[in-house]
Amino acid sequence: MGIHFDYYKTFYYVAKYKNITTAAGKLYLTQPSVSHAIKCLEDELGITLFIRSKKGVTLTPEAELLYQHVAPACESILNAEQALSSQKALIEGQVRIAACEVTLHSFLIPYLSRFKSLHPQIRLKISNTIGPLALAELKQGEAELAIVPTPISMEPDFHMVELMTFHDIFICGSEYTELLSAPKELSELMSYPLIITGGLSATRASLQNYFQKQGQLLEPNIELATSDLVVPLVKSNIGIGIVAEVFTKEAMSKGEIFQIPLKNPIPARKIYAVWSSEHPLSMAGQEFLNLITT
Repeated sequence: MGIHFDYYKTFYYVAKYKNITTAAGKLYLTQPSVSHAIKCLEDELGITLFIRSKKGVTLTPEAELLYQHVAPACESILNAEQALSSQKALIEGQVRIAACEVTLHSFLIPYLSRFKSLHPQIRLKISNTIGPLALAELKQGEAELAIVPTPISMEPDFHMVELMTFHDIFICGSEYTELLSAPKELSELMSYPLIITGGLSATRASLQNYFQKQGQLLEPNIELATSDLVVPLVKSNIGIGIVAEVFTKEAMSKGEIFQIPLKNPIPARKIYAVWSSEHPLSMAGQEFLNLITT
């Protein structure tokens, strides 16, 4: 029995309101169209569904039974349609973003604030992690967007768009000002205690590559979990550090730390938005991607 869903939908509204005129208004149909749909359904089922009167309609016992089964299904479908409509209109929904510390500070925070102002009902779920783990969350579908710095380990299903360029720099405190007199070779800095972000971070991988190309071995004295700790330690003259420039601006403007000039500066790095074709972007996710790329 292949009865069109619209017939059941029309039946649901007539049975719910017990009035054809009211049902027609809710369905944005004419009364004859509603009556025709009910007649077609009665013919298909071989039963009478409604007893018509001047006050409206009364359900037959068969219609009461049918309504008990049809109502939950119709309400579920109508609720689903409403939820999809709300997401499409960005009235509700969620954006799941995996981002690391440097991308949050260098790029992402102002866009999160702007998106929240534009779409206050959309929830922002931010996972703050290191670049490789952000991409792992993307691969597993735990995040729909990863905002990560180079180097990036790409997968066949990944798509990416460049967002900005930034620089990692060497910095020192007041007790190491002898390093500021002229640009230095990396080899000239190897005897100084070095402070960097460690672990499996993209920053660590980038620095490893830079040191190798300069013929030096990266052997830091202090490896920190987060970049925002590098500046306080350098300011305290515990050693010289390497960190993204964005973390140094306040302390450098106050004269608390200084950038060490290099003959061969660390190559610029880039921040990308990455998403996976295996886990398509939600409507809210696509809207956020549009915001940060236009």
